[in-house]
Amino acid sequence: MEGRDWDRRALPVCAGAVLATTLVAEVLLVLLRFRPPGQPFPLWPIASLLFLLASALENARRFIMASPSTRGVMLAGAGQGWDYCYSCQTHVPSRCSHCFSCNVCVLRRDHHCLLLGQCVGYQNYRYFLCLLLYGSVALLYGSLLNVNVVWMLLEEGGLAHTILLLMLPWLMLLMGQVNFVTFAYAFMTDVCVVGFLFCLSFLLFHSLLALRGQTTKEWRWNHFPNQISENGRALQIPELLKGFPNYEES
Repeated sequence: MEGRDWDRRALPVCAGAVLATTLVAEVLLVLLRFRPPGQPFPLWPIASLLFLLASALENARRFIMASPSTRGVMLAGAGQGWDYCYSCQTHVPSRCSHCFSCNVCVLRRDHHCLLLGQCVGYQNYRYFLCLLLYGSVALLYGSLLNVNVVWMLLEEGGLAHTILLLMLPWLMLLMGQVNFVTFAYAFMTDVCVVGFLFCLSFLLFHSLLALRGQTTKEWRWNHFPNQISENGRALQIPELLKGFPNYEES
């Protein structure tokens, strides 16, 4: 990874890592603080949470390291009926698109992931799906563990106060209605729930695209690649789950 590319990706990657670490720390604190008297140490919940986090981070690392661009890839049949990219000044396959954020053409480009600072393409699509899967499970697990926090808020402030706190945590803090600790619990609970819904939506959407062999751009324009039927029933999952020594135009 070139130094200039890493400088561009450093901010979103570091921000995501800090957020993930904060969420895990909050959930671990909830597990320890709200443990009933006499209950054994929550070893398995903590181990499960750390496993999910490690799996998500590993897939994020592989996603970043597996460059989806055309750099260093020997393209089979280059130039035979392909499009021409004026930015890269080279011929590219028909399903290859130029990303102006990455400043390179990407094989089977789907979209540019702002959180990880890299495009989702042919080479790293499987890691993107696995990251969404582990992220969804981890955030759902965190949301369920934070039920104790919601129950505590209900006991302290009542239903209306709890709803306002979960919906507008920053406003409640600025108005002095809650202290910072209560705000932090409510905010992290919101992040877990909203993050789970976000990851799950992306996972379902991209799983559908994978089953139909489409990219987001092709789905938007209702276009199906030549290698699948018009109803989109042909599957391309094995192709997405393996690497490639060279790219062959479909």
